[in-house]
Amino acid sequence: MSTDRSDGSSGRRLSAIFSDQHLKTLLKTEDQLSNEPKFGDSYIFDYQDFKDPRYGSEKDVARLDHDFRELNFNVYSKYRDLTRQQTLDVLKQAARRANKDHKCFVCCFLTHGNLGRLQMKDGSIEINEILKCFSRSACQNLAGIPKIFIFQACRGSCREDGVSCSVNGAFYDPTDSGPVIDVPDSLDFLLVYSTYDGTVAYRTNEEKKHGSFFIDELCRSIEQFSGDLDLLQILTIAHFRVAHLFVTKIDKKKQMPCFTSSLTTKVKFNKNIPMFESPDTKYFDIRRMGTGLGLKSTEKPIADMKTYKIGGGWNIKFLLLFNTENNFPNCLVDKLCTVYGSARGYEREQFPNWTEGELMNLLEQVAAQRCSDIDCLICFITCQSKDDRLYDTRGRPFHMRKIVEKFTGNVCSSLRGKPKIFIFLMSSPTQQSSVSADSTDCMYENLIPVHSDILEVIITVQDARKFKKSLDKKISKIFWKMKFSEDFSDSF
Repeated sequence: MSTDRSDGSSGRRLSAIFSDQHLKTLLKTEDQLSNEPKFGDSYIFDYQDFKDPRYGSEKDVARLDHDFRELNFNVYSKYRDLTRQQTLDVLKQAARRANKDHKCFVCCFLTHGNLGRLQMKDGSIEINEILKCFSRSACQNLAGIPKIFIFQACRGSCREDGVSCSVNGAFYDPTDSGPVIDVPDSLDFLLVYSTYDGTVAYRTNEEKKHGSFFIDELCRSIEQFSGDLDLLQILTIAHFRVAHLFVTKIDKKKQMPCFTSSLTTKVKFNKNIPMFESPDTKYFDIRRMGTGLGLKSTEKPIADMKTYKIGGGWNIKFLLLFNTENNFPNCLVDKLCTVYGSARGYEREQFPNWTEGELMNLLEQVAAQRCSDIDCLICFITCQSKDDRLYDTRGRPFHMRKIVEKFTGNVCSSLRGKPKIFIFLMSSPTQQSSVSADSTDCMYENLIPVHSDILEVIITVQDARKFKKSLDKKISKIFWKMKFSEDFSDSF
């Protein structure tokens, strides 16, 4: 019996099939396909030599290599099974040689991992340590240029559960305060994760060695839409595909990719590229066509570009959770109540100055309500914070994800398949947190990860008192754009 392995400790096709010899050559050569200016540099790091070997990962390397070469990147994909120090040396060299005239920088890691860390054969590296090599202060040549990091790795040991969901019922097809004198050091980053915080990511087993499910769907989506859509739209399609098309054969576990973004502009390649073809992509094609949804996705890829169906303001539930003591001024609450009250017609509830216990009880009551007429949940939380922890009125910390977990698909069934938006406005810096999940092999229709359909927006303020002057304009600008934009992400 075949099992899926985790990374824990039809469109146009190329006619050529990549042989093993071709793969070896591909890993060693530089891109000489075009004399036109390069779009950017792409680095691919592959780690297979572990006690639990990552069989088939070279297939993911070949797919990523193909896509980024076709998108006119300089591709550096020969980095396999480097030590921790060798990896850091290559990253620092990449930062030094970065070209300020490029439009984008990409770095891919295929390895085992845990929450916030990537494994090498002789140790591990914190993801933050990798990102610091390319911050504005460390790499001036990439200042203002999108820096994209793709991680095919586990982020913990939990296996994501699935919940039933009707796809057709959930979707239909389709600073003003003064001059800017400084910008965040971590600006213009996009971090793409194969799975949700704390959960495992999957690849095919050691017998099949076809690569990972996430990389297949990510590259498939890039190949199909790179000429028409921007990168965040492409990622959203890849997320939909992984969430809906794959589940483990034995225990029906799921996978939910995610990304965190501090980008300030859209990333668009504006170039059609050929589909990659190999025995491995054909394996994934056959698997996808095992269900009606997968067959439709394969025959008509644009069908996977979904839009949430939201009837109007009265179909949006708005929760305002605020602690204003020694924090943000009362004018913030007044402004939000006005915006979401008579001006918008949202179904609004507000809970001021709570303890952790009081807040959890309130959220459980809200999640237990029948929300069949609600198409979207917006939860606006403002309080003091440190790292990923929020503080209640008694100064007690608790993890911000405890709020999100009250509305996941296995807890709040009436909001399954519907967008759940969490906006955290906090008065001290916090590390961005992202939401995603896990998946595997085999197909069960209408089964989605419990952490699907979640968006977290994190806004941090060094000094809440200095935020007063620009508060009115900032909040008004965000929610005014939300009123007219079809895409919520356009508001940020």
